[in-house]
Amino acid sequence: EDLRIKFSDNNGNAGVFAFIFSSIDPNDGLACRHLQSDLNKFDGIANGTYKITGTPVVRATFLDLVLKNIDKTLALGFVLIAILLLLYYNRFSRTIFTLLPSIFAMGWLVFLLRMFNMEISAYNSLAFPILFAFSVDGSIQLWTAYYEKQGGTISKFYVHTGDSVKKGDPICEIDTSDIDYQITEKELYKKRAELGVSIIIQRKGTQAEIDRAGVEVELIDNELEKLYQRKKDAVLRSPVDGTISQISDVRVGDGVSTGQKIATVIDTTGFYIPTKPSDGSAFTVGTKLTVKIGDQEYGGEVFMTPSALRDYKREHADDHEKADDTGIDYAADTFYVRFTEDIPPESVGQLADCILIQESVKDAIVISNNLIKTVDGKQVVYVLKNDEKVAVPVEIGLKTVSQSEIKSGLNVGDEIVIR
Repeated sequence: EDLRIKFSDNNGNAGVFAFIFSSIDPNDGLACRHLQSDLNKFDGIANGTYKITGTPVVRATFLDLVLKNIDKTLALGFVLIAILLLLYYNRFSRTIFTLLPSIFAMGWLVFLLRMFNMEISAYNSLAFPILFAFSVDGSIQLWTAYYEKQGGTISKFYVHTGDSVKKGDPICEIDTSDIDYQITEKELYKKRAELGVSIIIQRKGTQAEIDRAGVEVELIDNELEKLYQRKKDAVLRSPVDGTISQISDVRVGDGVSTGQKIATVIDTTGFYIPTKPSDGSAFTVGTKLTVKIGDQEYGGEVFMTPSALRDYKREHADDHEKADDTGIDYAADTFYVRFTEDIPPESVGQLADCILIQESVKDAIVISNNLIKTVDGKQVVYVLKNDEKVAVPVEIGLKTVSQSEIKSGLNVGDEIVIR
């Protein structure tokens, strides 16, 4: 009765079953997948009309599900770990160095599998993430130990932001207390070795004994030279003349590693301003002008104009040895101005006004251009005289876009009628 219920549908109708006894090993995943593929060729199985089950079928279904996405999973895991390493190191080169051992290890694994004619399955593919994880972990520990050994602790700063420095000036110094101890110890060893040489000479030892003792002194000298060089290299020096524009967020007592940025030195002599004046006729190479940044004014000089750029390109079109090496990507419609004096490094990226004074007048009367009217071909300004609006002819001097100089016709204190 229990068997009838077990093999009947919900309406009590007896089911129809077909039993297949295959000769495959149910532990052979590839054979199971082949068997399921053959069964799906029967009508009614692929579309779900007839159901199939059994250990080989379950195993084959599981393997199809896993192997179908295993390459995507491995690739996604690799990319994710690469991103995390990049965030950890904040340097692309260190990320690559950390991943290289893992890439080589997986490459060798694939090579060995091919050499022994072994297919990549759901089981041996587990070796890839395990090998990758151990390789990355080992690489991180190796490189961390290396950079910690090459780094140190800041013991002193010699500069502040805004300070001017020359090439070779000290920026900061790494703590050398451990090196100092080694130097003191090696110097004592050297004295002892030199004393040994003197004793051998005094007791008239053989030349071989004297040479052997002398070699020991030379070995200690070599070790001392390396220690002296390490102590010298513990001082970070400016590579160029310039100004300290920024000091990283490190303080005395903080640990630093090789390649870490400590300070930024800017060569302010290389600063320039690209500008496009509405009227560039007065701007020629060598023209002196004033550069205004905020409320501060600095000296400037035009060093490249569109016409000078055309001449330069024409003269050096076929002369590669005299190509421009300034690193400036010149635009054909732009004027370029360099500073003739030092400016603060924080001025980089700020807006600046280039002021070219062509004419100047002292103690001039200046009014807005919209107050000057034209009446019967004459330029006049309306002033208030005896409570009446009177048109006064004026002579115009220097003129800008918004203002004009009044050379005659108006006096200081005259009341101008705006409307």
